[in-house]
Amino acid sequence: MSYRHVDQHPPDRFRQVTDQAGHRLEQVYEVNPDLMRSHVEQQLMPIWDTQRIVEARAEHLKWMHRHWAQVTVSGAELLAELDADTQADTATSHYAAANPQADDSYPSHEELT
Repeated sequence: MSYRHVDQHPPDRFRQVTDQAGHRLEQVYEVNPDLMRSHVEQQLMPIWDTQRIVEARAEHLKWMHRHWAQVTVSGAELLAELDADTQADTATSHYAAANPQADDSYPSHEELT
């Protein structure tokens, strides 16, 4: 067994995804190191240790889901639900603005009879 730099360290090329984040390894996102350097001293971390942490997180989530979750919901499902709620709230507020008599303070049919 011998030491090979390429096996021990991630690629130097940081692929920017947003102003604050990007990745060197596929699907392993990290805070932009340039932003971090002003707050935290950066350490070289072997690539195998990064991969070990990523795999351990995935295994931990699977374990948590098996033992505690009654239902597992994807992020896409949550975002779709939030979008639907936002659209419903917007439609309701537009209706209320266009129909002030539909205000909750307006007496109901039962109150009038």
